[in-house]
Amino acid sequence: MRAFLIAGALLVGCQSTGSCPGGGEPPATLTVVDANSGITIADASAVARNGAFSEQLTHCGSNYCLGSTKAGTYQITVTAPGYKQGQASLDVSVDSCNVVDSTQHLSVKLLPACASLIMHVNGIGQQWSDCTPEQTYDRAQASAACMNLPYQGTLMCSSVQCPNPDGGVSLAICSDSRTNEPTDSGPPCDCWTYQGPGAGHVRVSNSGCACGVGADPAWY
Repeated sequence: MRAFLIAGALLVGCQSTGSCPGGGEPPATLTVVDANSGITIADASAVARNGAFSEQLTHCGSNYCLGSTKAGTYQITVTAPGYKQGQASLDVSVDSCNVVDSTQHLSVKLLPACASLIMHVNGIGQQWSDCTPEQTYDRAQASAACMNLPYQGTLMCSSVQCPNPDGGVSLAICSDSRTNEPTDSGPPCDCWTYQGPGAGHVRVSNSGCACGVGADPAWY
């Protein structure tokens, strides 16, 4: 069963000065949620198509953003692991400067493909649900744990490698994406380890990104 949402057109005004402003808001943001629980699905993928044109929507905070200002009707297809496909439709109009007047906010509810959803916790207060068994530690689940952080603005989750005492490396997904190095310093950085001795643990650090270890809170 597919979920459908029809969004209204974005109305714009004409530019009368002959000059075009720079920047501008995205034509649309998309929130993907579980149809049963209403919890945000962080590891979804959304593709918008307008005739022969197509665009992969990008993460913007806990949502997905359409960047194209090509006028016309977009059909948006949404997929996520463990869920049935969902769809949305969006009409975009632009002025002579190729600018939209305001951002349209869409929401798509996906139905689970499994008989019952499994609730997961990210170890620092947030939850998400999917069809993946508990204590599955891989890149996809670590990314889901990261993308469910309640950040304002653009949330970036990236891969980090941390050296182990035995000479190997641990792998984690961290909420600070400025570099792929665990020595990065700056704002708080949360890291969910999915491979190595600390797999299943999350490290919250105010002094740079570091992989979670056994003494840190568990995520599953």
